[in-house]
Amino acid sequence: MILLLLQQAESQTPRGTLPSLNQLLATNTPPFAYGLGFLGDLLWLVVYVLAIRIAIRQQTYAIPAAAIVLNVTWEFVHSVIFPPPAAIDLMATLLWLAFDLVILIQLFRPGREGQTTPEGRQTFRWAVLAGVVVAVLGHATFYLNVTANSIFPDRGGVISAYLINLVMSILFIQLFFDRPDGRGISKGIAWCKMLGTGAVSLANTISIFHLPPIVYQVQIRRNDSSPWQDMGTIGSSTIHPGFLYFLFLSVFVADLIYVVLVSRRPVPQPA
Repeated sequence: MILLLLQQAESQTPRGTLPSLNQLLATNTPPFAYGLGFLGDLLWLVVYVLAIRIAIRQQTYAIPAAAIVLNVTWEFVHSVIFPPPAAIDLMATLLWLAFDLVILIQLFRPGREGQTTPEGRQTFRWAVLAGVVVAVLGHATFYLNVTANSIFPDRGGVISAYLINLVMSILFIQLFFDRPDGRGISKGIAWCKMLGTGAVSLANTISIFHLPPIVYQVQIRRNDSSPWQDMGTIGSSTIHPGFLYFLFLSVFVADLIYVVLVSRRPVPQPA
């Protein structure tokens, strides 16, 4: 999952368009913020490797099923259907997609066997496939109708990625209580998810704080010709990151709760 808001800004913005949120926040971002983002992505890579390893060794999934579906479909939508503007972001998203496809494939067998009722086992695979279809449609419509239509559009799907991360953090806590035997519960995953997302959230916060005053002159005209009409200015002061701060903090708190729960469980911890 690509969570980082930062990416290289384009040198020029064509007349009649505004930069994306990603480009705007990349302005004057300190180099160490990019380093934090890279560290966060690296820790997330460890999360995926540990999840695949646990599925092989313990025959169970180590990431909540709904989160797996949301992750893999987000990466598909934001790499294949709506690729990010920067080539490096596209390559990174395709890498996460490859890992998540493996995790999704692993989900089918242990996920089915882990259901507690015959009906659940019979319908599990169909339910996962239906969830994939619904999630793809949901991600695509959210992008087209919410984040891509804003004044400074979120071309990287970052906001929806953080929403998924929050859902995942809550589902991890539920997974902990659903598995009193400790199968599939990993200290490594708990710590790497918390520290990885925390590093990316810190990098994004630094980027927001370093955003300098930027002003764009806004002009509009009808497609059929008419002269351009001056509509005033708009700029970095119109960005209100309160919801992003809420997501950063709430994900960290939920991840911290999960780490505490996993660390205090008095049973042997796999992985």
